Amino acid sequence: MKSVILDPCMNRQLIRQRRRSGLDYNDEVWAGGCVISPEADNDHQFIGTELASVFREAIGGPAVAKVRARVNVSDREVNREKNYRLRDETSELVGKSVPETSVYLESAVLPLSFRLITDTPRPEIELIRTVGTQKWLI
Repeated sequence: MKSVILDPCMNRQLIRQRRRSGLDYNDEVWAGGCVISPEADNDHQFIGTELASVFREAIGGPAVAKVRARVNVSDREVNREKNYRLRDETSELVGKSVPETSVYLESAVLPLSFRLITDTPRPEIELIRTVGTQKWLI
């Protein structure tokens, strides 16, 4: 069921209550409006967990850096401040990849390159270690 709160005072009050109670973990801003989303489904949790596992292996484990499975991703190059997770409140464009191209997106912070591959029933994410020969498909 979808709900829309048009009263700005009620909206701010709801956001404050959700922050205080810790229920705002998945709350996001889309086109400037607050969106309260349910937990990720099994497919999305699988993708996030697999990415976190590859990242952890690529950086050399927990002694080198912390890896978090849940990240804030926006679909916008411009006006990213209009689409973000409320709890994070920051966004930085690191690159763009689309299934229609075979262009690799090289990470500036991880020793990995990424690209989307068109596949059925869903696109896959290919990750390649920039040093060495390891390769993963998620």
